[in-house]
Amino acid sequence: MIEHEKTGWLVEPDQLSALRDALKMLITDPGLRRRLGRARVAAVFRPQPGIDRLVKKFHDTARNSGRTGAPRDTTPGVDAQVQGGRHGDF
Repeated sequence: MIEHEKTGWLVEPDQLSALRDALKMLITDPGLRRRLGRARVAAVFRPQPGIDRLVKKFHDTARNSGRTGAPRDTTPGVDAQVQGGRHGDF
């Protein structure tokens, strides 16, 4: 939903002079364009719910597999110190 003068500019249908004035303001005021654009992105793009679902999926997968860390490399010759390092832990 567009909020007038917060996330966009609304004009009544068939009000060509209002549309012209709004477009003129947007064309001539880069700060206004940036402010409206950023406000609209912030209103629409909310990454936290997706991040929360992804973290939950990782935790569920780790819990169901009986592991709490990243899978270890079982390649012959891999140094045990590298396998047990902090880089593989959550």
